[in-house]
Amino acid sequence: MPEKVGLLTFHWAPHVGAYLQTYALYNVLRSFNFDVTVINFLPKLYTIVKPTTNLRDLLLKYYFVSEKRSLSSTVRSVAGEVLTQLFYLGFERRKKAIYETYATLMKLSRRILSLNELREVINALDAIIVGSDQVWNPLYLRYSDYAYLIPFRLKGTRKIAYAASFGIDYLNSIPSYLLNIYRMWLRDFDAISVREQSDAVFLSKLVGKEIAHTLDPTLLFNNDWWSIHALPLGGRLLDDNADYVFVYNLDYDMMKLLEQFLNKLRKKGLAILAYYMPRPFPLKRGVEDIKHLVKIRNNLSITFVEYISPFEFLWLVKNAKYVITNSYHGTIFSILFEKSFIVVLPQGKSKRILDLLDLLGLRERAISVYCNVDRLQQIMMEEIDYDLVMKRLEFYRSRSLNFLSSALLGGQYA
Repeated sequence: MPEKVGLLTFHWAPHVGAYLQTYALYNVLRSFNFDVTVINFLPKLYTIVKPTTNLRDLLLKYYFVSEKRSLSSTVRSVAGEVLTQLFYLGFERRKKAIYETYATLMKLSRRILSLNELREVINALDAIIVGSDQVWNPLYLRYSDYAYLIPFRLKGTRKIAYAASFGIDYLNSIPSYLLNIYRMWLRDFDAISVREQSDAVFLSKLVGKEIAHTLDPTLLFNNDWWSIHALPLGGRLLDDNADYVFVYNLDYDMMKLLEQFLNKLRKKGLAILAYYMPRPFPLKRGVEDIKHLVKIRNNLSITFVEYISPFEFLWLVKNAKYVITNSYHGTIFSILFEKSFIVVLPQGKSKRILDLLDLLGLRERAISVYCNVDRLQQIMMEEIDYDLVMKRLEFYRSRSLNFLSSALLGGQYA
């Protein structure tokens, strides 16, 4: 009978990266012939990040969690969120329905809302794997009852962390009381690996045991495997033979920064297809963003997609001539599909992107917000030696799979 393995991660987050990393690790574990279950744990964090117009949840999100706790900013944010959800009501319903459908592609446990329920479910498993994604983000842990540290003793279930991430650039900013919590419970793990190479050294010193570096689960499969899952967009947004630039951004500010560059690309005959989610909060900034959106829609003839499913995202990256992104998983799939790409580094969250680019010898693809148009074009047109990149990736992929199999089956990993 196959061993029972549980996967505890942010499977509930309605985001491309969160879903695809869960889906990838789930399928890797199944390829090892384990009986795999995604633990359907829904912490308070789930309530905070999901779209809502519930006043209690919004106050929790924007006053108690936000670093900017002034009354005025809270009121603007709450009011803006309500307006956003009313504006995107149909969009959010479609998004929710699609992610619920995609969740059925994996085996889920029953719905779990408390640590006691979580302990009961995990104790019935042979092994529990935490990760990947930002499961050890200090803020996220606080609103998850520290569940992603498995803060309880288990009878015989092995605790494993795979490619876990803190999701912040500076680990020395974590308060000492929280470091003690990390230290206490991570020492109880049988095997630990982290996604960011630089975090492995820090954590090794903290817990006093070897911490491995492993790849994000999405990188454990090659582009052939992901190509099978790519789905074309519904409707006809572009001409079938059009060369297009895919702009995948998680912050609308990037559209304003790239306006001149996108105009230059358009004049070269390239179509521009962009994912966007302009949010009208704070309210003043939201109005400015929407005005800018109208302007560039008219002036640059940009085709916008309000929402794309994870597998539509794969198709858009795979078929693009060029990719511009400020997303970690946008970067990953640009590499997997061997695209000419540029990464606009997000402020305060750039370490995970730079760590990956350094690992594969692609640091020059990262730019700051102050990069001029000529330099952007120069970087975009520079050819990438993907033969070398894929050799490096295959080395780290093999090492990551070796860690995972060794942690689950016993033995040492290289």
